[in-house]
Amino acid sequence: RLVGDMSGSMDEQKRHILQQCFVLILSSLREFNTYLNLTRSQTKSKLETDTEAWVFGDQEQKVKRLRSETGIENEQVEMVRIFEQLQNTLGNTFDHTALQAILQSLSPEDRNKIDQEKILEMVFEVTDGGSSNPAESRKAVDALLDARIVTRAFQIGQVNDEERSRFHSV
Repeated sequence: RLVGDMSGSMDEQKRHILQQCFVLILSSLREFNTYLNLTRSQTKSKLETDTEAWVFGDQEQKVKRLRSETGIENEQVEMVRIFEQLQNTLGNTFDHTALQAILQSLSPEDRNKIDQEKILEMVFEVTDGGSSNPAESRKAVDALLDARIVTRAFQIGQVNDEERSRFHSV
């Protein structure tokens, strides 16, 4: 699950970097899944990848659903639609709302599969690091980690010492 910062601190240059990150990560995972499908008969592997994308500002918004939710084999159309959502800033930096929504979206069956190590859930956040509510964001990250979800973040753009410090604390 890819989470992008669309807050007011994300200027045009940072939004451009965010767009590049979305293209690179989502396209790479789609290509990897295609490779897995092409080699499945040889490898006998059940491994597959699925992606979901979120943005946040004052509130969170899911901008790309999991392929398993849509039934769409060709995700390229949905990936192109993401760029409509990556144009305008969305207010404050309430990243905790997106992280909480991701955790809440997991079904009991998904949580069970995570516990049994049958699926690996990963959350990648791309942000400039200036969380509006660092304490809530830290709690949301801890809740994801407690649920055994791999959680990482990338800080992008020119940032000041306060943003860097806030990013590292969360």
